[in-house]
Amino acid sequence: MSNDLLLGTSNSGKIDEFFFYINFYNLFNKNNIKTLKDFPNTYEPKEDSQNFSGNALIKAESFYNQTELKTLSDDSGFVVDYKNKFPGVKTARLANEKGSISNAVLSIFSQYRNSVEIPATFFCSLCLFDSSSKIEVTGEINGKLIKYPRGKLGFGYDSYFIPKDGRKTYGEMERKEKLLNSHRYAAFKKISRYLT
Repeated sequence: MSNDLLLGTSNSGKIDEFFFYINFYNLFNKNNIKTLKDFPNTYEPKEDSQNFSGNALIKAESFYNQTELKTLSDDSGFVVDYKNKFPGVKTARLANEKGSISNAVLSIFSQYRNSVEIPATFFCSLCLFDSSSKIEVTGEINGKLIKYPRGKLGFGYDSYFIPKDGRKTYGEMERKEKLLNSHRYAAFKKISRYLT
């Protein structure tokens, strides 16, 4: 059986963070870690689950079936409205539909007149999958979404999100400060308990 572990994402920002947490929690020491760049013929599966954990499983299972390597995948995003779970699993899709992340944020704020910030929760679901085992966890962090970006660090919606009790967006935080205060940190902390 292969000793390789595949990081099942093509998002370079996520890959960078995966490696940080793998080293931080001292995980997968006995594995040779691969990325999708090592498998140029793989394809992205259709993410049609109604929740983050379902999409993380879809990706992990699909990449495992394509490569026969144990796979770690995630799905992440945020919710500003718990009742409607919006935008939720459509977080990335919303930015694609609107043409940019800034347009996506403005479209969200158009539903909250006169607001310059909205309570929001960021989620990260991780799934570690192979033919004999499956581990699923979800980390979350509360905070607020702001209308206009602050800071140019990070990626995705980082410049629009301020964690609870904080003053800086993820986009204003230095790399390590953000990585130790994020939804992905919370998810890796949970999965590390299964692996150590």
